Amino acid sequence: MGDPTRGIMDLFGHTNPSTTDHAQPLLLIGSDMPHLLTPIEPVQTGPLGGPIAVHTKLGWSLQGPTNIDQVPASEQQCLFTVTDSPTCELFKNVERLNGRLIHCPIQARSRYATPLLRRANSATLQAPMEMVLSSLRSTERRLAKDPQHTEVYCQEIKKLGRRMGYVAVVPPEVHHCWESSFRFRQYPVAVSGDIKAMFHQVRLLPADKPVLRFIWWDMKRTEEPKIYEWQVLPFGTTCSPCCAIYALQQHVQNASESNSDLIDIVEQSFYVDNCLHSTHSKEEAKDVVDRLRQLLHTGGFEIRQWASNVPAVNEDLPSDVRSESSELWLSQHSADLQEPTLGLRWDCLHDSLKYKHRPVERTEPMLRNVYKVLACQYDPLGYIVPFTTRAKIQDLWKEQLGWDDPMTRSSHRASVTDGSPGNERFLISSK
Repeated sequence: MGDPTRGIMDLFGHTNPSTTDHAQPLLLIGSDMPHLLTPIEPVQTGPLGGPIAVHTKLGWSLQGPTNIDQVPASEQQCLFTVTDSPTCELFKNVERLNGRLIHCPIQARSRYATPLLRRANSATLQAPMEMVLSSLRSTERRLAKDPQHTEVYCQEIKKLGRRMGYVAVVPPEVHHCWESSFRFRQYPVAVSGDIKAMFHQVRLLPADKPVLRFIWWDMKRTEEPKIYEWQVLPFGTTCSPCCAIYALQQHVQNASESNSDLIDIVEQSFYVDNCLHSTHSKEEAKDVVDRLRQLLHTGGFEIRQWASNVPAVNEDLPSDVRSESSELWLSQHSADLQEPTLGLRWDCLHDSLKYKHRPVERTEPMLRNVYKVLACQYDPLGYIVPFTTRAKIQDLWKEQLGWDDPMTRSSHRASVTDGSPGNERFLISSK
């Protein structure tokens, strides 16, 4: 092979600093010697896309494309995309809500109404009913397979409209929402509560209601489907949690000038609609519960399902605002006092957090089926990560198995199907 630098120098005259006949590299210097690689005179450049000549303490070097016959004819560009962090995006959304929260009386009670967080300059879609009928028919075919489910579905639509007023029929002529767990167990006396249908307590502004419409014909195919329109923030809309939390916190800030502790509780001890708080004594816990109930009620938020690891905290509460398990325990109809808490089970009497996994169907032990079990373990606080990580990485992948390859007895024994997350309960004591 001839000297590759000769052809380069013939094509690019600017790279001809000296004779390089029969040059052979003797040593390759890495980036750990930057002082040897720093140019000691201006870099010599030529046509766009051609190599450059760099003079360093080690001599001359050529840098550029390896194939001198294929020089790019146009300028190359490097595009760098920057995205906002989730926290930054949240602050921007809150700023958009600032000053746009309004009061609206509903059945003699004051409620809050917030705008939807729409994308800027988004197109307004006005789909005719014919375009969404296929979705309605698909839902109907699915429901027709289970008459019991169909009845529940139809009753729920009626309840949303007639009993609660969460949706309204559009007139025919118109076709146009882990840190809490640590604070929760910070002090000896813990309490938990839940805001009833929190999203549905926040109304929609008139301009946003047409965005959230759906059609339904109560399984009566011979009739014209009715168009329904949400009047409140629905579950499943991306911006509903942000809007509802903003309404809740804004109400507390406006109404709690002399109760700064309640502002801190709502901002620090709530996870969406769940209140998880702890105090030093049962007297303090009872006071917090009473004042929270009164304060949130004035904003249209009903907090109930109260439970505590000290049952005496709930004794004086009305039965309809106590949790079902607390009510059964206080009435001595049950000795089990467990509450769902952020995806876990809180054993109030023993003051411990537990996991209860979903039933696992016994199948052929293979990597695909093990990962199905791992995926169905709901672990929002990451307590069982040491076990699931071991199953995912340390033990199973050592075998270098394919997704559908049979597992050996040793790897099967180490997998999550026979490990701690597969037990009926995985207990974590908070004491």
